[in-house]
Amino acid sequence: MINRYLLWGLLGAVVVGLTHTATSLGLKDDEWPAWVGAVGTVATLIGTIWLATDSERRRRREKIDLALIYAAGFPTQIMSAKIVIWEAMSHMLAHSADGPGSGYIEAAKKLRTAITWNEESLKNLVIVPGNAAVMLARASGRNLWIADMCEETGTAGDSVRLRDAYRSYHEQLELSLNEMSTASQLCMKFTDHHLNSTR
Repeated sequence: MINRYLLWGLLGAVVVGLTHTATSLGLKDDEWPAWVGAVGTVATLIGTIWLATDSERRRRREKIDLALIYAAGFPTQIMSAKIVIWEAMSHMLAHSADGPGSGYIEAAKKLRTAITWNEESLKNLVIVPGNAAVMLARASGRNLWIADMCEETGTAGDSVRLRDAYRSYHEQLELSLNEMSTASQLCMKFTDHHLNSTR
């Protein structure tokens, strides 16, 4: 990381060094423009390098700051979504007077109200190490797929299919819960690390 004072010091040293070299070589009046051009070229090169690194550093800092804002809020969102998933799982086990598949239909409704994350909402988490954004995207897709499957299974109302479906859907939702928990932990570690490193 090149800081501003170091850059100006380096530029000054280059100018003084080139001027001293030109003077000690005893340059004639018609040779000075070439030396001034060389000094200008070196100064331009140093300035360009500094601007490029400074701009990239700022962009990186902005990405980290945005990721920190999102990562700080995601554990709460994830916990809310997990509660909805647990409720949906309990609905799958419930039998009501509305028929054997009604619990699955209620589970589908619950799963659709769970927070799902799309590409737009996850792009700011891409910088979080450990693929937290990928885990949440995968869990979201799986939860919506299970919602569709619950509705289809509940509508069919076949008791054997309901029992078999529960095992399968329960396993898939457990995978989602595990990925969501891991993503939540990754978000918390990311925010803790960056907040502690700025103190």
